Amino acid sequence: MVRGVATTASDLRRTTIPSERLSLTSFEQADARAVFAAIDRTLARFMVWDPPTSLEAFERTGADWLARMEKGSDLPLLIRAAATREFLGMATLQNLDTSEPRLGIWLKEGAHGKGYGREAGHALLNWLREAMRVEFVHYPVVAGDIPSKRLAEALGGKKGGSHAHRKAWGAELKVLEYRIDTGLPIPPPRGK
Repeated sequence: MVRGVATTASDLRRTTIPSERLSLTSFEQADARAVFAAIDRTLARFMVWDPPTSLEAFERTGADWLARMEKGSDLPLLIRAAATREFLGMATLQNLDTSEPRLGIWLKEGAHGKGYGREAGHALLNWLREAMRVEFVHYPVVAGDIPSKRLAEALGGKKGGSHAHRKAWGAELKVLEYRIDTGLPIPPPRGK
């Protein structure tokens, strides 16, 4: 196996990854309104992407995601509370068909500080290792985003290089690249 490459690229549109408190399910166009409502400039300040300007613009992004999931290259997942189905955030796996797979996780403001990011990351790393045979992922973190940096390190991430990224509205971000090995023992979520 080539390091980092998924051995089975297939349609990922019906993916569900459970954890103790969470359910991670592949994005569907019907989810667009809930996701769009949670995205704002405050959330996006530490993201390399800009918030969509309208629900219609986000629906176009959703259509692109569906095509990439069908191809098996990307997997955007909704993070929901398993017990209530409340939308908490998203995790995105990109470039699954290359030697440089990437992982990103974001949570809406009200879901911060509850260990959801760590639990979702743990579930994703297990799934990547078991279902996709991926050995590692890159996890980009904008410098200054301390919670994301802590999450990357809690998941076993090792800081590699960095690069600059200019957002559409002009801000330049320094992006730190973490590498997370899916075979590393993952510490249990906080409070366990």
